[in-house]
Amino acid sequence: MKISIRKSLKQNKLSYLFIYVAKYIIARPIIRIVRHTQINIRAKYRWYSKNGKRLQRFKNCKSGKSCVIVGNGPSVRIEDLNTFAHLKIDSFGANRIIDILDQTDWRPTYICVCDSTFLTGVNNTTTCSKYLEDINKSGVEALFAADYLNSFFKSNDSKIYYIDFYESGEYSNKVKNFSEDIALYISELGTVTNFSIQLAVYMGYQKIYLYGMDNSYMKYFGDDGKFHIDNSIKSHVSGIKSGDDDRSTEVLPKNKFEANFIGGFGDIRKANIGYSICREYCDKHGIEIVNITRGGNLDKFVRGCFDDVFPL
Repeated sequence: MKISIRKSLKQNKLSYLFIYVAKYIIARPIIRIVRHTQINIRAKYRWYSKNGKRLQRFKNCKSGKSCVIVGNGPSVRIEDLNTFAHLKIDSFGANRIIDILDQTDWRPTYICVCDSTFLTGVNNTTTCSKYLEDINKSGVEALFAADYLNSFFKSNDSKIYYIDFYESGEYSNKVKNFSEDIALYISELGTVTNFSIQLAVYMGYQKIYLYGMDNSYMKYFGDDGKFHIDNSIKSHVSGIKSGDDDRSTEVLPKNKFEANFIGGFGDIRKANIGYSICREYCDKHGIEIVNITRGGNLDKFVRGCFDDVFPL
């Protein structure tokens, strides 16, 4: 029998209080301050870490070209992915998009990951090893991952490029600026899509299409700052394995601390802040971003019709 998260918290007050204080009030903030200080010093004096030096090979390597950043939203259609494959356009995938590659000829050029919760059973070494095995089988050219994920993957595979990750934190809606040099750091900006946009800009892509960016989740923090569950919403395209689509939650958490015990959720408010930062930066630098998602709720970018942009 399942016990609601709030009931569990009430029954184990001391245990959860200890976890809360140790992890969220003491450990994480201290680690984050140290990491932010290191990144800020390196950025100021342009001291590149070992990760950064490996990433420099991607600087302007795709100058003037176009690419597609493919989301995992329920609007994704297999026939659209096959169109990308036919056109041989460079593309970025994210997280568990590899779960549906057996349904399509399309293969992403790159995969981006910056959030450990995209893996079901993320702390399970077997799960992480299987994910990397699937990545290698998919034929992607590179996997770009937030540097802290090295502790999960425990791999130095030459296809994996760890990027020093400037994380804003679970409770903060403040985000760092758009990163102009991802060899120094990359900003969280609320979603792996914005992680991918920063990377695409660094690589020199001049036109970036966004596809499958529904910007809607079954479990999410909205612009009102409150946690919501809407069982009418599906977070991801069919075939992707994710805890975000688990509909077993019995109660709404009061805050993000409780939400962390429930599982994956979307933070739409922080994501929208990040989208606006990306839009502003790209507009100023002559980089065009066009949202060709079929429907969806992402309204921070110029819209384009998929069938007009990529006619059959």
